[in-house]
Amino acid sequence: MPEPSGSEPNVRQQCPAGTTGVYPDCKPILRQCPPGTAGVYPDCKPILRKCPPGTIGVYPDCKLIVRKCPPGTIGVYPDCKPIVRKCPPGTTGVYPRCKPIVRKCPPGTIGIYPRCKPIVRKCPPGTIGIYPNCKPIVRKCPPGTTGVYPDCKPIVRKCPPGMTGIYPKCQLPVR
Repeated sequence: MPEPSGSEPNVRQQCPAGTTGVYPDCKPILRQCPPGTAGVYPDCKPILRKCPPGTIGVYPDCKLIVRKCPPGTIGVYPDCKPIVRKCPPGTTGVYPRCKPIVRKCPPGTIGIYPRCKPIVRKCPPGTIGIYPNCKPIVRKCPPGTTGVYPDCKPIVRKCPPGMTGIYPKCQLPVR
């Protein structure tokens, strides 16, 4: 049939590429992630129900579990090694059970190391000095006596020449 004159041809418009619907009600074509994946296209990630061992979170946002070594150990988990500590100088044993090294004072001394003092022995009775250099005590007779201690005798004094009597009562002779 011939088209009426003066009228436009009846052209049916279509929705542009990447859309769907009946013109003018065109809507973008929503692409879906392929089977076995999830997300919003084009950011599709494989579907897993659990994060793999050694990770934590909600799939696909799994993060590595960073575990620390327990106290007293060092390293990167699970390869933790015990911290080997040494006992401080002057002690012995296995840390932390360190005990002081007990040293004895050298012969001839007494005390607790390092505060050792020489053993001081007393001189035997009747002697004086520092052992072993002890000397006998020499006692003198008291004043007014003579002799060797303990045999002391009073000193008998005589009146000066030309006097008579017994000291100290000396007199000049009568003429």
